[in-house]
Amino acid sequence: TLDSTHSRDVVMFDEDFVAGNTSITDYFGLLGWRVSGTTGAMTLDAGNFNHPGILKVQQTGAANNFGVIRPFGYSPNVMLGALGSNAGWESQFAFKSDTYTNTELKIRVGFYDATNTDPPTDGIWLRYGNSTGCTANLTDATWIYEAKTGGVSSTAAGPAAPAVDTWYTVSIRSVTATQVGFRVALGTGAFSAEQIITTNVPTTSLLPFAESVTCNATVKIVWLDRFWYKAKVLR
Repeated sequence: TLDSTHSRDVVMFDEDFVAGNTSITDYFGLLGWRVSGTTGAMTLDAGNFNHPGILKVQQTGAANNFGVIRPFGYSPNVMLGALGSNAGWESQFAFKSDTYTNTELKIRVGFYDATNTDPPTDGIWLRYGNSTGCTANLTDATWIYEAKTGGVSSTAAGPAAPAVDTWYTVSIRSVTATQVGFRVALGTGAFSAEQIITTNVPTTSLLPFAESVTCNATVKIVWLDRFWYKAKVLR
């Protein structure tokens, strides 16, 4: 882990999604999160002691529609820079899977290049997909860790497939420049063993994001509870 000292060479964001406007044209939270694309929507769910801010990400119910949220307080592609080219950063996303189903849907949580496509062209993320009704279908048996550059992916298998209506935390960090490590925790449990991807780690600038895709006429949802990021920088 990184030195927690508050000094000029440490950057840290800790987003709990507790304040803002969830209109598609407005910004939410510390980093100015907003829906990206025309088929998505976000709403604020009631928080509680363990999850004080819960942002619900969904889409309109038609196959291939997707809901994406990302920070818009910064111009696209410039917020965090080229994560894949740098060492000394780590992150966590706490999120909940769809309440009703883990079929005919795709979920991605991590970092991407701000391209509104399914799938994005470049990024580093956790994904799960179980679908037959989309143009680009997935048949994942477990959570999948993925690094993607120019549409070419390297993947590693994570723990078991997601259960419905369940909280998870994914940890994504630099192992070295051009190598990233992934772990997943279920609820308040321990993190899984780290899996490291060493190829197709993108060198483009990236942003944090969460995405839910439906592959039939039913709306699919992912709940985002926290985004945390820390990096050792030179300044």
